[in-house]
Amino acid sequence: MLKSEKQSRYQMLNEELSFLLEGETNVLANLSNASALIKSRFPNTVFAGFYLFDGKELVLGPFQ
Repeated sequence: MLKSEKQSRYQMLNEELSFLLEGETNVLANLSNASALIKSRFPNTVFAGFYLFDGKELVLGPFQ
């Protein structure tokens, strides 16, 4: 993939994510929606998700 194609792809993802998360204040809902969008835009990705730090350890958060 050319650098310009990669930049365009990430720019589009950023715009879609901004619209998807607009107005939602729930962190888990936003992380869930973000991981679903990332996985849908990068289908060959093995893991699209988040780890959350609870003050002591990393805990698996929303993922696809």
